[in-house]
Amino acid sequence: MKALLTAGLIALTPTIALAQFGLPVDVPEAPDKTQFKPKGLPIPKAQDLSQASPRVTTDFTKAYPEVALFDDWQPQQIQALADLPQDTNGNYQLKPGLYEQTFESYSLQVGAYAPGKRNGYHSAPLLEDQQALISSLLQTAAQVKDITQSQIQSLIWAILSRAEFKKLSPELQTAAKQLLQPKVIQQLNQQALGLIPTEKRSEVFASLPQKMHNQLEAEASMRAALSDQKKYSDLERIAIQSGHPKSSVLKTKTPQGQWSYHPNGFFIRSIPSGYRRTLVQLAVPERYKVKRDPLGRIIEISDPAGNRIETDYDDTTQPLAIPEDPNLVGYAFEEIRFIRSPAKTTPPETVTLANIGWTLMHNPQASSRSRPLNAIPTRIASRVASQLQLAETIDDSSPATVFAAWEKRAQQAEDHQQRIDRYIKRWQTTSSKPSRKKIQQLADLYHYADAIADATDDKGWASYKWLKGHQAAIFQALQYETALLERGSQPPTLTFNPTSTVTLSPEQQRQILGLANRPYQP
Repeated sequence: MKALLTAGLIALTPTIALAQFGLPVDVPEAPDKTQFKPKGLPIPKAQDLSQASPRVTTDFTKAYPEVALFDDWQPQQIQALADLPQDTNGNYQLKPGLYEQTFESYSLQVGAYAPGKRNGYHSAPLLEDQQALISSLLQTAAQVKDITQSQIQSLIWAILSRAEFKKLSPELQTAAKQLLQPKVIQQLNQQALGLIPTEKRSEVFASLPQKMHNQLEAEASMRAALSDQKKYSDLERIAIQSGHPKSSVLKTKTPQGQWSYHPNGFFIRSIPSGYRRTLVQLAVPERYKVKRDPLGRIIEISDPAGNRIETDYDDTTQPLAIPEDPNLVGYAFEEIRFIRSPAKTTPPETVTLANIGWTLMHNPQASSRSRPLNAIPTRIASRVASQLQLAETIDDSSPATVFAAWEKRAQQAEDHQQRIDRYIKRWQTTSSKPSRKKIQQLADLYHYADAIADATDDKGWASYKWLKGHQAAIFQALQYETALLERGSQPPTLTFNPTSTVTLSPEQQRQILGLANRPYQP
């Protein structure tokens, strides 16, 4: 019995006490540091970072073609895009007219600069990797109204920085489950990168190209902030840099409100205000007919309703020749008729201007090589003045009266031609090139618009308010002919989905902005 009690006590005695009885003790060795496994994902190596394909692949080379002809155009009487019907995929069904909508916009880069107040932006398609996660998220966001813009933006930054979604805040995880499918969230967790301690970053980034450092460091900081469930304002400070890039590289000089041609058959421009909202304007051209005589002069512009401008030319007046620029020639008007068709049951109304005005146009007899691009000389006045001999008292039939204000018109012609030259230069790099004559005829519409505006610039015509609409029709005809050249044989679909469009700056360091099909709410 005593032996049994002794054995029981020994069994219950701690190992450290066994030595007192002279019994052998097996003491395990201390574990090696390499046996400890870090919590979470391992620290990514430089190779992991460099081989990770970018989520968004849109760049400036993918931007929709700019339309320099419309640089100064500020449209009026614009309709709300939201009034147009949409299909089940959120595509707006467009019809001729002017439309606008201020959409929620989203930063699609981590660590880039915010849009500048005076920067020109281009429109471009949203191009992504094979998963197309951003466009899918933005598309779904239109149907889920209770998720805030800040939550959507935080999830986009999480996708871009390859954060672990299971470590996001409960609020963001709930939003992610509403906007993304479960298998997508699982993939994002599998593709996530680990956190990089601050003291390890210089070591990890050392072998990477310098131009990648800022973005990768910003993404590393974003992963850490999301993992720590920081406030939105903290995430914003990481993702959006304020001010101006230190070494700005401009791809091209872009005016604010740059118009571009969308391949679906309309014109588009985007004007961001900060990174959270962007005004989008669309111009869907009306079908117009432009008739020309054998000399190429415009004799009629008409719309489908029968409203039109008709022009007869005074061929008894010697055309205006400009020796310094043989590509231009001026023709006097004999009669201009503005014809309005209010309704099918109402007779057309006509306003006639006789022996008023003149227009410049491209001289079809001149060689296209007779003047280098962008080279209309400023010394035109010295040669043409000797022809016109402007004086206080001159015969009404003299060239000075017929071709009045030619100096102003010559300057306008120079401005128009510079835009046409930019247009020609762009078309030289495309596969389907319209003829130079076709492009030059666009300038003739510009000249014709200037001529009609000058001919009706008189208080006596103020009572005919509808004449302003006829003047605007000339520019609409210019839009239609421009669209015909742009699309070539491609029929227009006339649909627009904001989630498939981005806004980007010619400054590489500035943000690319995506759009959700949700109106911006201040």
